[in-house]
Amino acid sequence: TNDSLFLGNMTRMQMFDERCSLCGECILDGTGGICPITACPKGLLNGPCGGTNEGKCEVSSEIDCAWVRIYNRLSKINRLKDMEQIVEPKNWASHRKPMNLNTREKASSGKDKPV
Repeated sequence: TNDSLFLGNMTRMQMFDERCSLCGECILDGTGGICPITACPKGLLNGPCGGTNEGKCEVSSEIDCAWVRIYNRLSKINRLKDMEQIVEPKNWASHRKPMNLNTREKASSGKDKPV
């Protein structure tokens, strides 16, 4: 069975952190390997919202601001210039939620059969 909830990283036994939303429009090369779609509760692509307080997210004070993390990472690797690039809005039309999967359509066409 495939019961995956997200692409992530095991931080401790039976504890996992979500690292990727599998959007297919990756910008990790410009954000120091931190995905703003996943790490920012608002999914902001071009910097913090303005509600960050002492490095914490305004959505929850338990969450580090994704863009503070990105800034710190890029600063550490001498790539702060990467933050000057404006990221175009994502094409959310290709990421319809909730998604439906119909394996019968392929089976009736004779190309693939359901497992």
